[in-house]
Parts: sequence; structure tokens; C-alpha cells
Amino acid sequence: MAEQAPKIESRTAADIVREVEELMRVDYAPEVIDPATRHASGVAAALIAIFGRFAELIIERLNQVPEKNLLAYLDMLGNSLLPPQPALAPLTFSLAAGSAAEALVPAGTQVAATAAEGETEPVIFETGRNLMVVAAKLAAAFVRVPDEDQYADLGFSIDSESTSGRAVFEADHAIEHVLYVARDDLFGLAGLSALTLTIELAGGQPDALDVRWERWNGERWTALAIAGDKTSKMIGGSLGYLAQSGDVSFDKVSPLERSMVWNKKSRWVRCRLLTPITASTKSPLIKSISFKASAARSGLTVDAAFAGGAPADVTKDFFPLGERPRPGDTFYIAAGEAFAEQGATVTLQMTIANAPLSDGSPKLRWEYWDGSAWFQLNPDARSGITPPDTAFSDQTGSFTKRGDGAVSFKFPTAPAATTINGIESFWIRVRLVSGDYGKAAQYVPLKDAAGNPVKDSEGNVKYQLVPETYAAPSISAIIVDYSLTRAGVRPDAVLAHNDFIFESFDDFAEGEFAPFRPTRDLRPTLYLGFVLPRERKTFPNKTVSIYCGFDQLSDGVAKGQTVEPAERRRLSWDYSSPAGWSDLQVSDESNGLTRPGVIEFLAPADFSTRAEFANEAYWLRAVWDSGTEAVEPRLRSLLLNTVVAAHASTVRGEILGSSNGNASQAFRTARAPVLEGPQLDVREPELPSAAEHEKLKTEAGEGAVSVGQTAAAGREIWVRWTQVPDFYASGPRDRHYVIEGLTGEVRFGDGVNGMVPPPASGNIRMTEYRTGGGDRGNKPAGAITQLKTTVPYVEKVT
Repeated sequence: MAEQAPKIESRTAADIVREVEELMRVDYAPEVIDPATRHASGVAAALIAIFGRFAELIIERLNQVPEKNLLAYLDMLGNSLLPPQPALAPLTFSLAAGSAAEALVPAGTQVAATAAEGETEPVIFETGRNLMVVAAKLAAAFVRVPDEDQYADLGFSIDSESTSGRAVFEADHAIEHVLYVARDDLFGLAGLSALTLTIELAGGQPDALDVRWERWNGERWTALAIAGDKTSKMIGGSLGYLAQSGDVSFDKVSPLERSMVWNKKSRWVRCRLLTPITASTKSPLIKSISFKASAARSGLTVDAAFAGGAPADVTKDFFPLGERPRPGDTFYIAAGEAFAEQGATVTLQMTIANAPLSDGSPKLRWEYWDGSAWFQLNPDARSGITPPDTAFSDQTGSFTKRGDGAVSFKFPTAPAATTINGIESFWIRVRLVSGDYGKAAQYVPLKDAAGNPVKDSEGNVKYQLVPETYAAPSISAIIVDYSLTRAGVRPDAVLAHNDFIFESFDDFAEGEFAPFRPTRDLRPTLYLGFVLPRERKTFPNKTVSIYCGFDQLSDGVAKGQTVEPAERRRLSWDYSSPAGWSDLQVSDESNGLTRPGVIEFLAPADFSTRAEFANEAYWLRAVWDSGTEAVEPRLRSLLLNTVVAAHASTVRGEILGSSNGNASQAFRTARAPVLEGPQLDVREPELPSAAEHEKLKTEAGEGAVSVGQTAAAGREIWVRWTQVPDFYASGPRDRHYVIEGLTGEVRFGDGVNGMVPPPASGNIRMTEYRTGGGDRGNKPAGAITQLKTTVPYVEKVT
């Protein structure tokens, strides 16, 4: 900025007043000055103050002389003051509610800001280009930075104005790399106390990557404490390295809660990668995963029991086979937790309160339901049944030994739930198959010492009554213990989640897989995702406009920093197509996302959806190919269906006047100031074609025929003239003009420097110019809302 000229006179009104009072005190009128205060009072003081103010006004005008002389000097050189600059504002147009059709906002559409206090008329803004308002919505904006294995969500900038903003290619969230492993039954064991994962890696030595093993607690993922990790040769803590084959043993394990992972509800453990990975990282390859789990519970009560066909209250003494047991009577016991697992060793701790007085050699058969039949648990020598791997033992002697005793067994196959008396659970049953616990009262023949029947006098056999001997067993307490260890169990599901993409490896038994994969991008990339209204199935083959709002930095320079043109950021643009990513030509006024501007592209006919960042959308992406920025501008807004408008109004077809053929003619526009880019035309005689010129020469004979003589009589055309800053470089045939934007004065050349417009009536026309600008256009965000031009299907503008 040019320095201001020094002041010719620097005194102020106060200085003038002090000097006048001093002159009056010393020389001219000492009687009006108070000797004590050395100041005048009353009328004298008022007159002196008025004189001082008038003198100050004259001094201000005098100090403007150097600036006036400078302006006169510049005017003599042909320079003029720049007109006021128009304020620029991005205008976002919105379709009417429910509209799925596109709308065209033509260039020159006028929008007004509400008049502020003191304004008599609204401030008009006018669009500078056509805008196609599409029904699509900008739904997502993300950035991925592969070198840092990070991403950023720029959704804050969509259809809004951020107060702080952020650098476009600045990431702040780690990209997730997680291995999920599910086993619903095993991880849900109520008595789960120990869990070990056996991981076998494929050949090669992977990089040491920090991982954390986690579980779902019903609300969030929390760390699983590691008792020992042979995959990283560490013990204790919750971190591992997954660097070699081995076991990962978890400490203080309790049953896991179910959670939904990629539409699969199960019980999961997950291995989350903590180390950033890139394309050069050597990640582990997993060949197999298996589990070993231990569970144990004691002191469980049974869920339900039926004795002799009736419900049994196991909290007090009860007869498991009824009060008069007979072959076929059955005792049912339900314990859903203890009786549900194959391989579980179950112990029934019972107290026999009553036992039979005589030895009836009762035989009990212990059975469980395996889904198709009742499977016998205890061996039976008489029937030859010897079930395998049941480890059966009975310390109660088939309920004949009074006191505490235990019955233990192991389920060799998987138990199945069944329904007994309307109750669905896992059941075992105890059946009396032979022998007894006493006999009913009965009459038997009376015999003598020799064993012969005794008869009465009439010869009838005499009978005697034998009292019943029933002593049905009763149980006063029954509790259930169980323990279970299962090894070599394969997972129900294996998932890998990398960079928002899930992959299933449930069938990896025949191969190997990489649980952690780097992002597919090789360079920093911006992603913009669009969605359509529900009724639209294809993306409109129309021009899409997105305004990118950045902090104002002058060509990327701030605080003295400069960037060479060769280092400017270079972007390449792609769109999602059925073939993957396809090249796209984009009009980028943001100069590589470094300054405010509109990005426009014609949506291709094969624009298609794809999943990125867990969002299904039509994606546009910008890849940072090359270049650097010394100062990274901060993105503040991303506005779809937006065009830049200027605080200006367009005037078209204004006749300035008529040329008289004299040198240095001047005209003035009806409205001022005139902004940049006016179009001025002059109506001139139309020159004939070459054929017409030859015809005229033939008609004139051998005489010379000038171009002026061969002008087409009565035919004139409008010719575009060129605006120049001055006429110093203009020749006599150059159709040039100079316009002073501040006043709207248009001047033409003198025939030596610049052509003189040919004389004609009303032949000087300002075909188009814009007028406006100034600080009236500095409106706050959201103030420009009034559509002055009706646009079909458009409901509002902001």
C-alpha cells in the first residue's frame, strides 16, 4: 500500500484555540483572558472556539491537496480509481418439498437480502452462471490418509458453515482393523472360567503389530486380560503382538454377552489392531483358529422335577418314584445349564432321607434325551447295555442307602431339549426297571411245617394276611454340580473388519487369510457421497455444482510464506462406476481444494453406488497426486446446488448515444459504478463479401474502387469493441475504448491512438454491464433469502 502524503498543516482546533488565547493575553485583548486560568470565558470563549473549528476545516481541505494532485496526475496518465468491488456470496438453491425433478436456475437470477436498518431498498445479488439444482443430496464427506492409516469425517461442513473448519487432507481417526471370532455356545457357558485361543499362522515372519483382545460387556467393547500369550511370548496384561503361532489364554473369564456384528448375532471375542499399517507392512496370515474352554459350577438347584407323574417340591422331602414304586415309575429332573453340554461331567449331590427295609434289588435306569431317543447313562449287566464314555457312578445304591450320596455321569453325545409336562428344558430321567422297594399287603396260603397248605374242616385252604413292606425312598436335598472342558473347537464365524469393510472367513479351513489389510488408497483422498430420493433409481445425467468454502488465503500465502507454482497441489478426480473407479473431468475453481470456489462435473450415465466408509452412495473422489501446500487452507463448508452470486445487477441493451465522428468522444452509462467485464458494441456499416467487392469493381470499370466505396449500402451490423486500460498501445484501426468504472464514463480514441466510432445515430450501445458493489453487500450468512426471480420447482435460496 502506498504511503500517505505528509500533512501540510498538523494543527487541530484545540491548538488554534490555545494560540488565539495566548495572542489575546499578550498583545491584543488581555482584558478578556482570566489571569488565573489563562483562558477566555463567556462570549469570548465561544467566538474563539468557533474560529478554531473553522480553521480546522480549512486545514483538513489543505491537507487533501497532495492527494488531489496525485489523483490529477494519475488522471492525466489515463488512470482512474477502481470502482467498488462487489461482494460475493455462495447461494444454495433448494427444491420444493417432494420434488424429484431437476430445476435450472439461469444466469442472472436475482436474489435479495432483507433490507437492514436504515436501508430503503433490498440489496440485490445476481448469479453469474447457470445452475442445475439436482434432487440428489450430499450425504457424506470423508478423507482417507493411507500413509498415516487414518481418516477424517468432514460431514460437519455439509450444508453448513463451520466456525473453525479444518484442513481437507488432515486425518484424526485411526482406521479400524479388527478380527472377530464367534462361538455362541462355548462363550456363553454360565460357568465359563478359562478360555484359550490356539492360532496357527502361515509361513513367514510378520511384523510385530500391537493388538488388544476385547469382549462385549453388553454396552461396549472392553479389554480381555491375557494370562499368557505364546503368539508374542508375553504374559500378563491385555496387549499382544500376534507374531507367531501359539495359544492366547485369557484370565478371569466370565460368560460373554451376545452382540450384533455385521448382521450376525453371537458371542464374540475380537482382536483389534493398535499399530497403523500401510502397504509395506507385513501382516500375519492365519491358517487356523480353535478354542479350549473350561467351565464349572456347583450348588445349582434343579429347574423342575416330576415324581410319579406329579410335580415334586425339591426344597423338602419328596418321593422320587412315588410312595409305592412299581416297575415303570419315573423320576424326571430338569437342569438347563448343567444338562445342556456334550462332554459335561454332572454330579447330583443327594441326601436319601428314607431307604427300603428289605432288599428288593431295585434296578434304576438313568437316561437323557439326545434328540431322537432316551440314551442310557448307567450300564446294565442283565440287559448287556454298556454305554460308552458316560463315567457313571451311583453312591446311593439305587436310592437304597440312607444319607448323603452322589450320582455322577458324563454326556457322551449332545443333549437336546425336550418338553415334559409342558416344560421345555434339558431333562434326565430315572426309571425303575426291575426289583422293588417293598411289596403291597397280601393274603398268602397258610402252610404247615412240611410246607403243605393248611386246610379247614371243610377242606378249604386257609390264608393269612401279610402286611405291606413298602419303604419308598425319599430325598430331602438335591443339588447339581458340573464341569466341562472342550478343546479343539472351531469357531462359528470369523470376520475381518478393515477400513469399514467386513469380510467373512467362515470357510478358511482349506486356506489362509490376512486378518489385517491396509487401505486400498495409495495417496490422500477426499470422498464425497451422494444419495437420491427414494423414488429416483438412477443418478441424473446433469451438471452437479458443489461450493467449497475455505478460509481466505491469498493464493496459499500467509505470514510471508510462498509456494512456487510448480508445487501447486494436483488432484485427479474419479467416480464410482460398475467397473470400479473411472476418470472424471471436473471444473475446479477451488484450485485443488485450496481456496473458495465451485466444483462442477457432469454426472456420468453409468454413475453407480458403492460402499465406502460404511455408507452406500454415489461416490466422487479426489486423489492428491502431487504438489505441496506451505499453508493448508481450512475447509469450512461443502454446499451442493450452489452458485456464486455477486452484489450486482445486470443492465442490457443500453444506448449510450450517437457518434459524431469526432476524436476523443465520451459517453456515460445511466447507472454507475460499472463493474468488471462490460460488453460494448458499435453499429458500423457492413463490409461486402469478396464476391460483392469484385462485382462492384466490374461495374466501375478500370477505375479504382475503395473499400469505403464498396460498403454495402444501407446495411449495418453491431461490432464488439475491446476495453483497454488506456490508449497508449492502441493503433488508429484498433476498436478500443476506456471506461472509468467509478463514474461509468466511456471514452474512445482520437484516430491516432484508438479508432473513432463511425458517425451514426444511436450507434453506441452498452450491450451488457453490471453495476453495484460497495460495503452494502457485506451481509451476514443466511441473510440472502428472497428470490426476486421465480424459478420453477425451486422453493428457497440461502
